[in-house]
Amino acid sequence: MHLILKEFVDLITKSANSLESIDDDVEELLISSTTEISRLKNIQRNFSRKNDSIFNENKPENEQNGKNSVNNLTRFSTDIYSPNCPSKITCNS
Repeated sequence: MHLILKEFVDLITKSANSLESIDDDVEELLISSTTEISRLKNIQRNFSRKNDSIFNENKPENEQNGKNSVNNLTRFSTDIYSPNCPSKITCNS
């Protein structure tokens, strides 16, 4: 009986050591992947900046400034709850 318990304890000890090793490997991989993801995000950001500057050089100045644009879709030309807005829409069928 003593021999079986000793083998069981050895098995548990080896399993715990193996799991610690796997945990260390996974942690290293996570750190590496986080670093690489940050690097890719920086590359994407730099690429976007370069392309934005290239495309903005070819646009007239009034198109570069979105606030002065006639087609500014961030503001409504008519307030939603204004008196000019029809309150009831009728269907002619």
